Amino acid sequence: MIVVETLNSVCNAQMNPDDLYTDDGDGNVNGDGNGSGNGSGIIGEEGVPRQGRGDLANLRSIQERLRSGTVDIEGVKGVAITASMKRMWRLVGRCISHNEPALLIGETGSGKTTVCQLFAADRNQVIRILNCHQSTETADIIGGLRPVRGRETIMKQLLNDIDSVKCNINDNNVNINADDDDNAVVLPNDSILDELREIGKLLDTSGTNIDEIQIKKFVDVLAKYIKTSMEKESSSNDNVKEAPKKRTRKNTLGEAGDVDEDTDAVSSELEAMEVSNSLSLFKKLEKLSTSCTNTWLRFKSLFEWQDGPLVTAMRQGDIFVMDEINLAEDAVIERLNSVLESGRTITLAEKGGEESEKIIAHPEFKFLATMNPGGDFGKRELSAALRSRFTELYVPAVTSSHDLETIVMEIITLDSTSNVTQDTVKSLAAAMVRFMTWLHDQAAQMSIPGIQVTVREVLAWARFVSQSHPQNNKEAWASVLHGAHMVLLDGLGLGLAVDRDVVLVLKENCIEQLLNEVPVDFCAEIAKSLDVSLDEEVEHIDGNFRLGTFSIPIGTTKAIKKSTSYVLNARSTTTNLHRILRAMQLPRPVLLEGPPGVGKTTIVSNLADLTGHKLVRINLSEHSDIADLLGTDLPAPESGDDNNSNKGNSAKFVWCDGVFLEAMKAGHWVLLDELNLAPQSVLEGLNSCFDHRE
Repeated sequence: MIVVETLNSVCNAQMNPDDLYTDDGDGNVNGDGNGSGNGSGIIGEEGVPRQGRGDLANLRSIQERLRSGTVDIEGVKGVAITASMKRMWRLVGRCISHNEPALLIGETGSGKTTVCQLFAADRNQVIRILNCHQSTETADIIGGLRPVRGRETIMKQLLNDIDSVKCNINDNNVNINADDDDNAVVLPNDSILDELREIGKLLDTSGTNIDEIQIKKFVDVLAKYIKTSMEKESSSNDNVKEAPKKRTRKNTLGEAGDVDEDTDAVSSELEAMEVSNSLSLFKKLEKLSTSCTNTWLRFKSLFEWQDGPLVTAMRQGDIFVMDEINLAEDAVIERLNSVLESGRTITLAEKGGEESEKIIAHPEFKFLATMNPGGDFGKRELSAALRSRFTELYVPAVTSSHDLETIVMEIITLDSTSNVTQDTVKSLAAAMVRFMTWLHDQAAQMSIPGIQVTVREVLAWARFVSQSHPQNNKEAWASVLHGAHMVLLDGLGLGLAVDRDVVLVLKENCIEQLLNEVPVDFCAEIAKSLDVSLDEEVEHIDGNFRLGTFSIPIGTTKAIKKSTSYVLNARSTTTNLHRILRAMQLPRPVLLEGPPGVGKTTIVSNLADLTGHKLVRINLSEHSDIADLLGTDLPAPESGDDNNSNKGNSAKFVWCDGVFLEAMKAGHWVLLDELNLAPQSVLEGLNSCFDHRE
């Protein structure tokens, strides 16, 4: 506000900050994009066209495409055009249009990463998102030397190139164009060419055995032949070009002779065509020779350079996003300073070679970064030198009730067969927002700090309502109350140094407040459904495991097993099992917290047995490393055909999946036991796996 007052007083410009982020469709601007005559011009006189008007139309277009399903954005099912989103869209769009690196700073769940994804969809660009953590290294960003993988595929490519060469040299009469016999090229007899053919015959007789010695010899002899032949043919081509000029000069002078001008011209043309076709063949062989040499070197190398996501984005003109940039070490981030400057370049000194490769960014390359404010758990402030290279944009949290209702209504989607009316959806959204406001006030009155419902929880709550597929108004209201339990009430008080009795009182008040929002006709029945009865038994119906209101699909990785020593109809077991099933209605990780010995691991293990899922249990400790979970490159013995005469002559590295990554690929359940004992670097490294976009 101080800046606004200064501009108004010094520049004599009446300025409304909110008007910076409006467009023709917002009611503050005339249809021609000019000021509305009420002093709403940004800076300057009324009637002057406003810079950037019309860009919000692209945001509305993305919103409609998401609703219609014509665009697919990972983890984004819809976008609500709130005041915060308009502001963020316009500011980030201005940075992108000027190739300015933008740093988005805001609380978790405020939509920082989402707006980057929306811009990528709007511009039809590939987006590459790197989730930073304390173990992030420079090689993870720009690339590094990695062990060569897929040697079998590399050898297959090399053998295909060798076959192509043999097809071109086995016969002296070679056609450049199969449809034109006049383009036949006769390869001259050459001792090097004969040697090359002999090696090719030896490779043909080797069958499935791979003789690396003969392959290496073939590649070397081919390179030698190409070099000598190209030199000879280039010299011959120069002589042919000079001959017609001499004859033409002689005839022009009118000297007597027996030369027939027409015959001489035709002969020269045919001779030039023959040389041209020969050069075309040799160039084709030269290309194959280069490919064979490079492929062979790659096959015999232990390591090769692989571009990181940043360098790949710079080469291809993609949008690169560093998520949670302030989690990475300063030394890692400072390596990117040259990319953030106006030249937008980076020198890959790590790649090696005679000269360091310098990468100049593609004109469409964009660099964006996000971070939570410094002081948050595990977060810190960036250096002044780095921040000065960014255009910093602060993303405020969404607090307006109207904006929150807009978000909820955008996320809640109903089946075509549902009888829930749009008015009921509006009532549901309003009730959810009123409850969040009431909860904040109630927690303040009871002096309970740390209870805050972020936009991310609101999104999960709204998704739960949609995932419940309510068919009538009663089911819709029931899904709202169950969603409140899943997002908030089932874990109320966890992580807070508050007496348990105080938390129980707050929980009872929350349930009462929610029931007050429910229409009277449904209130009693919905209240009864919140807790599962002891009379309820687990059931396997239509391929689902069901308890009470909720069910999950039965797995296919192992047979269903029911333990005779585990009692399911105890009050605590039934209640906890019902809560877990409720939490599993959304693809979100579930955190079970409680004192030792209460059965947290046991209930998950038995649930996996009852539903036919394989459970992978990982015990974490302070010595756990991210490589233990995700995997790393390890030395391995040479594998392949036992008849390979060169087996075991070279070392080999292979990627070995960690236990966590292996379970993810196989679709197993993963139980991270004693999660709070793991180092912060491991937890931050798993952030992308826990994110709703993954």
